[in-house]
Amino acid sequence: SLPGEPLFPALTDDAILRPTLSWALYSSEDDTLEAELGYLTRGLAWSATYNLLGEDTGDAVDMVGWVTINNHTGRTFEDARLRLMAGKVAKLRHPAFYGIQAMGMPDYRLLSQPPPEVTHRAFDEYYLYELPLRSTLRNQETKQIEFLRAQVPLARTIYLYQAWKDVGVTVIREIENTSENQLGLPLPQGTARFYRSDRDGGTIEFVGENTINHTPRNETVRLPTGVAFDLVGERTVTDVNRTRTYHRREESILLVVRNRKQEAVEILLQDRLREWEWDIVEATEDYRKLESHLIEFTVTLEPDEIREVRYQVYYY
Repeated sequence: SLPGEPLFPALTDDAILRPTLSWALYSSEDDTLEAELGYLTRGLAWSATYNLLGEDTGDAVDMVGWVTINNHTGRTFEDARLRLMAGKVAKLRHPAFYGIQAMGMPDYRLLSQPPPEVTHRAFDEYYLYELPLRSTLRNQETKQIEFLRAQVPLARTIYLYQAWKDVGVTVIREIENTSENQLGLPLPQGTARFYRSDRDGGTIEFVGENTINHTPRNETVRLPTGVAFDLVGERTVTDVNRTRTYHRREESILLVVRNRKQEAVEILLQDRLREWEWDIVEATEDYRKLESHLIEFTVTLEPDEIREVRYQVYYY
């Protein structure tokens, strides 16, 4: 131990040893009044998670949405009424909050009946989700609550090859957020995980995840889940020519895609052009101009088919 006797001054009556909110309220009336207090706190956060489960083949998926609430404020909120604001709400950044980040176990309740429905309504430019049951949020606790359950069809599966990235052919799953698909509600931004049932092995396998943006009703959810194993794409610059004045450059591009699947697929081939002003003078397939520097070809490949797409571009 340290030598000597530590001496500290006596605490004053207004000394505070733990985080405390203190107000002095003044009233023109000599009476007992009710006051409603609202304030912003740090350490409370929530996020959305979506689990999608489909059969090993087919387009129907079971979709379950969860909200995950984390309490790192340093205190417990007893019997709290929970409302969650969905949207990109502007808020000034403050110095980092260094609370204890130990994670508690998620609080799961097993009910003999379906959970009460989570309601939502428009509020200003955002959406409020109101949880039907009051809940106690303990300090350092993580709690999950189901807010969505539906069986929805996949609108389509897209195979996208973005040639300038050279990362392979991306698989994108699309879902229409409509009432006809048992959805048609504002979906908060969150992580979506896609699973498929393995009929032969009797297990459920994880096949990809990504983030979905805030999605209003009647819009499309697009979920890239990975790179297709049996689809291959390659991009090659086969020729480059410059004029003597260097005011114009000509490039010849070769895009090659190979389908090693056992069924026919449609692939979107996108390529990004490098200069401000350009003109495609020759192409072996029809193309669409998506943006000022982005073009797209659509090709259908039979099993084991190899397709070459060539185009020549002039830059000015």
